[in-house]
Amino acid sequence: MLASPSNGGPERDGLSDNIKRRVQLVLEQFSSLPDEALIEIRVVCALRGRSSASTWRDVAAGRLAPPVRVGERSSRWRVGDVRSSIRRARCGLSRISTASCRS
Repeated sequence: MLASPSNGGPERDGLSDNIKRRVQLVLEQFSSLPDEALIEIRVVCALRGRSSASTWRDVAAGRLAPPVRVGERSSRWRVGDVRSSIRRARCGLSRISTASCRS
């Protein structure tokens, strides 16, 4: 059995309260962020309803633009790229393309 956060043990999902608050804040402000803003994979996963493994598979399959490398072991996605992938998914377009749909 995993220890609870109240007794100093790790949380069941492995995310600290600080990380959860940061992700929630970005989710709340997502619609007002500029397309050039960079967001971390946890936010991308929450927005798209996908796991991190599925997110990386989507990048490999061309369903999501690749992230921007911001360090040796750190990647961030452009908000505009994530918005585009969400729009394409709603339209039934599976891959990055120049095709568009009416929302």
